Formats: sequence, C-alpha cells, structure tokens
Amino acid sequence: MKYLKMSAFILLYLGVYFILQSYLGGMAGLFYSIKAIIQNPLNINPNEILEPVLKNTVFILILASAASFFIYWGAFKLRKENFFAFCGFSGISKKNIFYSLLLGLSLVLPVNFFVSLLSIDKLSPDVQNMFKIIFEDNSAFMLLLGIGIAGPVIEEIIFRGLILKELSKNMSAVPAVIIQALLFGIYHLNLTQAIYASVLGIILGVVCLWTRSIWSAILIHVFYNSSSVILSKVPGLEAYSLGHALPIVASSVIALAALSTVFINRRNPITPNS
Repeated sequence: MKYLKMSAFILLYLGVYFILQSYLGGMAGLFYSIKAIIQNPLNINPNEILEPVLKNTVFILILASAASFFIYWGAFKLRKENFFAFCGFSGISKKNIFYSLLLGLSLVLPVNFFVSLLSIDKLSPDVQNMFKIIFEDNSAFMLLLGIGIAGPVIEEIIFRGLILKELSKNMSAVPAVIIQALLFGIYHLNLTQAIYASVLGIILGVVCLWTRSIWSAILIHVFYNSSSVILSKVPGLEAYSLGHALPIVASSVIALAALSTVFINRRNPITPNS
C-alpha cells in the first residue's frame, strides 16, 4: 500500500510539469497553425508552424516552471505541510556552495566529450536539430534564464526534492538515488539526453543526500546548464574545448576533486522513512 501511495505522488509530481509544458506548447502550436492558415490557406508550410514554436520553447519552459512551482507550493499548503522543508531547502555551508559551483562548471567538458566520443548525440538526430534551432533563435539572456536557471531549479525541486524525498521515505538511499536518476533520464524523452541525464541524476542525488540540502544540487545543475549555454554561444569555444585534451582532463580532475571533497565533508545522509 505504501508503495502504491508513493508511486501515485511521484506520478503526480511528474505530471504537473509535463502537462503544463505540453499544454503551453500545444497552445503555441495551435496559434501558429491558425496564423499559417490565415496567411496562406492553400500552401501551408509545416516549418512555418514548427520553427516559431521551437523559438518560443524557452519562454514556454520559463512559464511552465513558474506555474509548476506555485502549483507544488499550493498543494503542500493545502496539505498543511512545509513545501520547502520537504524538498530539502535547508542551509548549506560556504564550502559546499563553492564545491557545488566548481562541480557544476567542471562537469560540462567531460560529459560533452564522452557524448561526442561515444556518438551518443547521434542517437536522437531530430532532437539535436531542434536544439540547434532553439539555441540559434534565442538570445544568450533567454537561454540562461530558461535553460540555465528556470529549468534546473524546477527539475531539482521535482527530482531531488519531491521524488527523492518520497523514495527515501520508503527505501534505502541507493535504490532511491538510482530510481530518481532513471526517472530524470526518461523524463527528457529522448535517448541522447536520457543516457547522460541519468548519470548526472545519480551525481545530483548523491550530493543532495551528502549535503542534506537541495541547494547543492540546484547550484550544480544551474552552473552545468549555464556553462553549456555559454559554450554554445561563444564562437569557437566549444570546438576548442572538445578538440584539446588539456581542458577535458583538467575539468575531469577538478570535478572528481570537488565530488571527493563534498564526500569527505558530508553530513549524515538522509535516512529512510525520515
């Protein structure tokens, strides 16, 4: 019975953000479809619908993230539970802030390198093409606001806050971390992101448990995504980074050192049924 209740809550947490994104995306698609029909009813070009929707994907993500946050907060308010305490918005030391930032920044190059080396990016070519349009048609500011901040914050609340807590109440830390990481990967709905997002989900889940604060996972995720945005927007920087061994090796060493330091300085992990 407890697992049924846990599963229901997890599906609810996942569903809110997913439905909001789908609804807003569908409304945008409907708007541009009507616009295309009015402008040229006899010769409708699907790209005239798809491209503006993709261009507005970042804005849709920001709206869905904000709306989801208030829905989650409101639901806990109705249940008379402290939303922020449940998700693990507890204090974090200055040292852990520093190491979280360092880990987020240093993970980008090794992950991108192995994605390229193992041709993982070629597993979902259509998705990669869509990402190319999104990154090319949006300013660095919008990408940083949406992909660098809003997306990571709401994803951490969902996966390392709500879902990891639900799992941790019903099972030990190891399966809880693995399950939330797999859900995090699957939630991206494409094989390329599912693979490396699952690995990142394990790192984020472990760090969250070690520090007993969701802030560490949020900082890592925000700086990881923001670094990816910056690399994509600075001409030649990504090609240089992936084409030279030194920055990749250095980033890997820094990431490993930061993760090891967080482990050494960890507080008591969250126990099951707590």
